[in-house]
Amino acid sequence: AWQRSLSRMAALRPDRLLLTHFGAVEDDTVGHLQRVSRLLDAYADWFRPYWQASAEPADVTPAFQAWVADQARSDGCDEEAVQRYETVVPSYMQTTGMFRYLRKAAEAGAADA
Repeated sequence: AWQRSLSRMAALRPDRLLLTHFGAVEDDTVGHLQRVSRLLDAYADWFRPYWQASAEPADVTPAFQAWVADQARSDGCDEEAVQRYETVVPSYMQTTGMFRYLRKAAEAGAADA
């Protein structure tokens, strides 16, 4: 559903996006949506082996938090930005959300689950 929603939004070619907690995106909105799509795919790829191994989300969260922070730093974010992202989008919530997504995709018979 996430990817379909992002595709539908990109097809509208919006002049700007107003992102809760992150503010407005006014330059290259379609490119922004495409980057979010790639990021969601990368997250699913990162989580999939843990989910397939029946890991507990709480056990996976610290490694995911470190991975996200490393990704952000390699993209040029400073420590304040890394902490702000963790505050606004906590790793434990992303972990439980991705596990739920993978479970529902598997239940629906999605090829990428």
